[in-house]
Amino acid sequence: MGRTLMRPLGLVLVVFAVAWAPLRAQESNSRRVASLVPAATEALFAIGAGDLVVGVGDYDDFPEAVHELPRIGGLIDPNLEAILALRPDLVIIDPSQRTLATQLDAAGISTYSFKTGSIGELLHDVRTLGNVLGVPGAEAVAAEVEQVVNEVRAAVAGQPTVTALAVFGRRPGAFAELWVSGGVGFLHDVVDISGGENVFSEIGQQSFKSGLEAVLARRPQVVIEATSPDANPDAVTAEWRALPGFSEVRVVVLDASWSLRPSPRVVRLLWQVAEGLHPSLER
Repeated sequence: MGRTLMRPLGLVLVVFAVAWAPLRAQESNSRRVASLVPAATEALFAIGAGDLVVGVGDYDDFPEAVHELPRIGGLIDPNLEAILALRPDLVIIDPSQRTLATQLDAAGISTYSFKTGSIGELLHDVRTLGNVLGVPGAEAVAAEVEQVVNEVRAAVAGQPTVTALAVFGRRPGAFAELWVSGGVGFLHDVVDISGGENVFSEIGQQSFKSGLEAVLARRPQVVIEATSPDANPDAVTAEWRALPGFSEVRVVVLDASWSLRPSPRVVRLLWQVAEGLHPSLER
């Protein structure tokens, strides 16, 4: 239909369609769902909507049931043909996948942009998907996350604040290509709730590439590093303690295969980080 319209009007309609896709999905009460966002896929299964999922992204690996589902591409290479073949009513996409959203809209398929920015956005998306799909379990999942957030905050309230550096990427065995958490976003939220003070809290970005000099100058008491699940925690700790001024730093090693996803498993992550920041913490 868009091809028969004048270009300015067509552009307006495309923008309008993408912006209101979540609302249309809610109205249609979709029952065939494809997800290109691993965190969203986890949320769907957590709220009890797993039986509605007909396809998942190439990097989805949790829960185990996703391994039996068709794959439909990834963040930068979604497979439109594979998606259309599944005849979904709703496709959950990353907010950056605007071209895909337009293509799916042209095919009459609703989309929902699952934000991966903060714990607050996770709660919003869980509840919204529950309403869209008519799944009552969503509220219980969101309430559990909120409860654990409150429990962790209460548990660390009497502990001294610990300065922390949150790292989620670097060249193996070295400190080049050092990606860290800024003062907004999911990982920053986890550090803050767990009683840590992000040493880069003044940087208004979810993530950025830092030079080693800037890291050394911040002198964090704790380094939280999300890395390969095969990494040896003792070896990772030794690498950090070999840096100048870091001989006493405490290192918390996270499994990057799941800990960086803003999914309902954040309830497990919050306690893990809180106990890493405060070894004497008792639940």
